[in-house]
Amino acid sequence: MRFDNGPGAEARLFRSKAEPRMELLHLRPAEIEVRHNPRRLADLAGIRRLATSIARVGLEQPLVVSREGEGYVLVAGGRRLEALRELGWEEVPSVVMSDDDARLRRARAGAENGARIGLNASEEAAELAALMDELGLALEEAAEVVGISAQTARERRLPLLELPRAVRARVHTGEVGVDSAMKLVRVARSAPALATELSKRLASGALERRAFEADPAAVVASLAAEEEEAAALCLPFSEGTRLSVGEAARRIVGRADLSTVDEAALERVNSARSAPAAKLIEVTVEDVVAAQGAGALLSYRRGPATVDFLVCPRFAAVWLASALERARVVGAEEGDSRKAVADGEDADAERRRRGEEAAEAKADNELLGNKLALELDHLRELPRPVAELVAGLVIDAYGPALTQGARLTRRSWWRREVREMRSGGIHTVEAPLEADEARARLEEHLAQAETGCELIGRLAAHVVAATACDQRAVAPSARRRVMLPYGGEGTVVGRMARALGELAGRVLPPRRHAALRSELGLEEAGPLRDRRSARQIERAERERAAKDAARKPGEEATRPWDLFEHEAEVAVGPAGEREGGEGESA
Repeated sequence: MRFDNGPGAEARLFRSKAEPRMELLHLRPAEIEVRHNPRRLADLAGIRRLATSIARVGLEQPLVVSREGEGYVLVAGGRRLEALRELGWEEVPSVVMSDDDARLRRARAGAENGARIGLNASEEAAELAALMDELGLALEEAAEVVGISAQTARERRLPLLELPRAVRARVHTGEVGVDSAMKLVRVARSAPALATELSKRLASGALERRAFEADPAAVVASLAAEEEEAAALCLPFSEGTRLSVGEAARRIVGRADLSTVDEAALERVNSARSAPAAKLIEVTVEDVVAAQGAGALLSYRRGPATVDFLVCPRFAAVWLASALERARVVGAEEGDSRKAVADGEDADAERRRRGEEAAEAKADNELLGNKLALELDHLRELPRPVAELVAGLVIDAYGPALTQGARLTRRSWWRREVREMRSGGIHTVEAPLEADEARARLEEHLAQAETGCELIGRLAAHVVAATACDQRAVAPSARRRVMLPYGGEGTVVGRMARALGELAGRVLPPRRHAALRSELGLEEAGPLRDRRSARQIERAERERAAKDAARKPGEEATRPWDLFEHEAEVAVGPAGEREGGEGESA
């Protein structure tokens, strides 16, 4: 039904079984108060398009308001009201609700906005929070009002409220996507300033969105390596990291309000800014634990290791001051010790003590080796503790790659959402789990194994999936491959590729299995490639040449190991890719 802007239109009363008593009036725009609008940031372009449509064909549906005292409060139709104000209408057709239930009015406003032009992720997050805080709705009820699933509300909307205001503004305008925003949530919990800096780079295009979503740790590490550019503090802080004292002090002082730091500590940090570039300070495990306890660390798992970044300027200042003082005290103690040894004080006693400790440790190690050989070397069954030990080592070393394989191959784990279309039909949307969700699901799947053999079987299934899955199913920046370590054919590590190819051949389609065999270097026409590094091959050749020189000429004969005198250095990986380095693994 269309309403005109003509003056003197009579009010009509009507009743509905689904609604309380409603009255249709023509109100002046100034009489309508806007207290709440889920669309927090105005879409001027959209409002002007709506105003043009109304000017051309008229207003198709009136506003919905509620009478409060002598005035009226808007319930639904904020964009229409703004468009009519743009057109300069003196009167606006409005349905006046007679009920006084604030919860019902508030819920109706959210539902009406969501049913028209869909709210973006930022608006949905704000609307969920308002429904839960102001009306006391449960998460499931608020999600139903907004029109999204409870899982989406919990995992991909409410966390957006933890972002700084500037980041949320960029999410609202679409400069930062929701997937990138979810990665920024974790950063914002430890370092709001760093999250703001990253969102600024994402919005400007200086940081590639796919690269950030695929590997946030690499992006943060590159930012930490910059010199005097990032607006937020970000220092590499993993155990064993060596930092330049002067550069660290300059970064800390330049990016922090250190008014609450002790004056003596602040003076020590300020004086350290002029330290020579060669003066380094090493991060200890105690430093990392202290930073974790203070909430000053941003940590990521990368393969078998954890990459830590120090992001709290105040803690960084206190740590650097104490570390410099500790280094000075330790240096003084070592100087006294060297002086005592130089003077001949207790040098012989110290030498005897170290010798006794070494002899005791050697005896303990020999005893350990004998007992392990008797207990574990010849197992006929696989005990659960052994299986859990092996599984833990593999998960620790190849966790991200196994997670990627599970995400791509375990479709039963995928997230499914049933959405109702405006036409009345039902549409099911499927999407792989996020990396963190897939990691948790992987751990849960392994933990459900009842026996050691079942646990190792499930682990082997995930290894095959991570190695044999077709990575073309995802964007290039999100692809992750398992790079098997080096090893000669006569070693267990060297036989890994052949064992993997045999297991994969039981489940893979022939086309994919042939491609995998080519990638692993398992061509049937010849022996398995020597997967040792160049250094290992060179050392073996030198040892063989020395043995040959020591042999008598009459003992020269054909030897079976001569079959392996080739210089191949190709490691397991994509076809044609060459790897180097002794004992290196991805």
